[in-house]
Amino acid sequence: MDYAVLELDPGVQASPLPTAVAGLNGKILLANASFCEVMGRSLEQLRDLTVDDITFADDLQIDSQGRRALGKGQIQTHVVQKRYQLPDSSLISCWTSVSAVKGSDDRPIALMAHITKIDSPDTVDIESFEGDQTFNTLFSSNPQPMYIFDAETLSFVEVNEAALIFYGYSYAEFRRMTISDIRPPEDADVIIEHLRTRPGTVRNTQGWRHRLASGRIVEVNVNAHEMLWKGRRAVLVSIEDVTERNMLERQLINQALTDPLCNLPNRVLFLDRLSQSILKAPEGRSFSIIYVDLEDFSWINQSLGHEIGDAILRVVADRLVSRLSSAVSIARINGDEFAIFSPDVYFPSDTEALARTVQQVISEAISVDDGNELNLTASIGIATASGFIEPADLLRDAAIASNRAKDLGSEIVVHSEPIDRPRSLDRLNSRQELRTGIETGQLEVFYQPIVSLTSRVVQGLEALVRWRHPERGLVPPDHFIGLAEQTGLIAPLGRFVLNQACLQGAIWANSSSDRSPLHIAVNVSVAQLRDANFTSMVHQALAVSGLNPDFLYLEITESVLLEPGNAVRAELEALRKLGVHISLDDFGTGYSSLAQLDRLPIDTLKIDRSFVTGIRSSKQHEVIVATVISLAHQLGLKVIAEGVETESEATYLLALGAEFGQGYLFCKPMPASQIEAGLFESGFTCPMKISE
Repeated sequence: MDYAVLELDPGVQASPLPTAVAGLNGKILLANASFCEVMGRSLEQLRDLTVDDITFADDLQIDSQGRRALGKGQIQTHVVQKRYQLPDSSLISCWTSVSAVKGSDDRPIALMAHITKIDSPDTVDIESFEGDQTFNTLFSSNPQPMYIFDAETLSFVEVNEAALIFYGYSYAEFRRMTISDIRPPEDADVIIEHLRTRPGTVRNTQGWRHRLASGRIVEVNVNAHEMLWKGRRAVLVSIEDVTERNMLERQLINQALTDPLCNLPNRVLFLDRLSQSILKAPEGRSFSIIYVDLEDFSWINQSLGHEIGDAILRVVADRLVSRLSSAVSIARINGDEFAIFSPDVYFPSDTEALARTVQQVISEAISVDDGNELNLTASIGIATASGFIEPADLLRDAAIASNRAKDLGSEIVVHSEPIDRPRSLDRLNSRQELRTGIETGQLEVFYQPIVSLTSRVVQGLEALVRWRHPERGLVPPDHFIGLAEQTGLIAPLGRFVLNQACLQGAIWANSSSDRSPLHIAVNVSVAQLRDANFTSMVHQALAVSGLNPDFLYLEITESVLLEPGNAVRAELEALRKLGVHISLDDFGTGYSSLAQLDRLPIDTLKIDRSFVTGIRSSKQHEVIVATVISLAHQLGLKVIAEGVETESEATYLLALGAEFGQGYLFCKPMPASQIEAGLFESGFTCPMKISE
């Protein structure tokens, strides 16, 4: 225990309130007798626990957010009404005021909490606090905007200084107002109806809009509790401004689901809409989609320039949207390729008529900058299926049909046929071939360093699987990982990579002498997390290899956020209990949900290379990366930027606050035996000898 923390013990024991001190990691270090009595545990028992262990599960989120902010030095005090779980599983409700304990360098080293037990968690009389230090701490001096309003008249009866600053009204103005006055006029009736139909305690409600004195509308989360104030029913409210967070979330979701050039749905959103239509349709109904491939568009880009090519694509997209029914889903799939689907059109003849309309729209002349007109043509394929079919398979069939239309000549509409689906477009589609590769040792694990952007010292390595095919040579993972997930081979493949990475990590750790060992990062798919035995598999890999769990990072993707229920999250929590770390990989490329980030037990956020590439020339990328880094730090997460290829990018990412980088600037993925030489050749430093 830190000596500076031990020095706090006399003050803790002398405190008139139940008081405890915990480390920044949540482990309980000190507690006075009254705190032990309230918690029903001895000091020795408490020292074996963390704050999360004694906090009721439903209150973990709001409590942990405040503690992370205190640990980062972003706020001075965090006050919350939370429930503690006693040894007999009963609950007590307390006001908890937490402040940071700072060391000699003025940085937080621990957290001190004072608690006040609430006899009835549903109706709290805090009138007795008025005028004493406890009330000033819990309300008046709270840095979070707080106010109290009368439950019947809805008039404000008390407001703290933070709320005056946030809303821009004086204290006298607030006392003449009701809660309707801080809502936009169109929302006033909604809040009144909400209070009328939901009396009693309200906890952590989201989605409200408030109006400031300046007229600006902000989005807020509201934490409210019914209480007694001077003998009358009242409501105590604390406010969190989430305007910027929600704006960024909407921006990231839109970017994940929308093609930025044409402002159309992208492939992900198109397949989702198609899937929903298939699932909701009556049994036996046919489904048809249209795949449009513009002819000779590469020639347009080469001869007229990409800027004009992009403008032409926007014209095509705008015309399709304006000329087709609003019920039709139009998506830009890739480059000069579009997909079209209508839930109201399911007879093949009707689909062909829709395709002819699409063809006519595309063929209309487009004016280019030099005054000339350009007439486009397109190869169009139609795929039809009856009953359930994987949306991606239907899209693939339509794309294959459009390729056959291109072979037959321009302006041809071709219907997909069973023989169109190649039995082997690529032998990598063969499940048996991949199984053989796994069983006969054709897989290899390469490693790419993760480097501190500040010191340029290697901190860890990501394990990346490669397939050394006997005929095709070294095959990258994007050519076979999808197949492995679809066919169930991801389990043996993932087990191989995990075991190899842990063994190699243990070798490096044992050769690290007196320096910090490198951590090993291993990618984990959602399909693996769905396996009830996955945590046991990780535990076994660690046990066999001897690798310290603290040196293993498992990288998950944003698709985890789409998983229904709590099974995957529970699996992640179980992995954290093993001592391993969790990283969120490729952030920003999927269904981003910033509101859910702090509900996942993650330590690190990896920004996808698509945002890093060209960050110095893209203001949009710059804003997104800067905001994501800031958000990650507020949540207590470290940031790794992927795809760093230039010194300029590395320097700029460091200036934005990213701690680590990964990419070809430092070293390309290599076998374990070549990493050390590859790094030194590039001029970067390892913290220890890592050669085999």
